[in-house]
Amino acid sequence: MSTTRRNVLIGLGAIAAAGGAWALKDELAEDYGLLTSLDAAKSLGVAYIAEHGAPDLGALETLLGDGDPSERLVSQVREDFTAGRIVQIQGWFFSKTEADLCALVARG
Repeated sequence: MSTTRRNVLIGLGAIAAAGGAWALKDELAEDYGLLTSLDAAKSLGVAYIAEHGAPDLGALETLLGDGDPSERLVSQVREDFTAGRIVQIQGWFFSKTEADLCALVARG
């Protein structure tokens, strides 16, 4: 396969995505990252609901369940990105699980 500008850009994008996913893993594993600022999470949740409608939070509430859900959240966010379950909120891209988590905070 020859090196083309497109291949280089795809490779750089993959490296950036991997780095972002690794940083996200660390953030989610410690207080869920987005929830380190409840005001920010609430604002995103309100915007998410306004832009996309109220989500069904049943699956998220089950995922949170009992005990420490941080590993389950990290795994679900990773699965969301892999499966293309992403949501754009105010120009930013989030996994469906992250967006639902913000909606849950906004709901109170």
